[in-house]
Amino acid sequence: MTARVLLVQAERTVLAIPEAAILFEGDLASVYRIEASDKGQAVKKVPIVTGLRQKGLVEVRSGLGASDKIVAGGTNRLRPGETVKLANPDKGGAPSPDRSNSAKAGAGA
Repeated sequence: MTARVLLVQAERTVLAIPEAAILFEGDLASVYRIEASDKGQAVKKVPIVTGLRQKGLVEVRSGLGASDKIVAGGTNRLRPGETVKLANPDKGGAPSPDRSNSAKAGAGA
């Protein structure tokens, strides 16, 4: 016996972020959200609930809003509270650690 099944799903709009932006620790997922601080812009590690994955993007079911700015890559170099600056803010450029006040800052930092 065979059966033919047609599955129709309603289209929906979701918030999706690059998979590289997500920090996985066991079953928990989080991202670094960029927030205003007394030193400029700093990152805060916030938990998220993920959903479907497709072509390098992951649905965020809760924990972020559509207007939130996040660090999309290079998260292994960041720590909560660290200040960042956007490489090209007018074009949505990726944030980088702000090492301008650090004694360890060098030519490649």
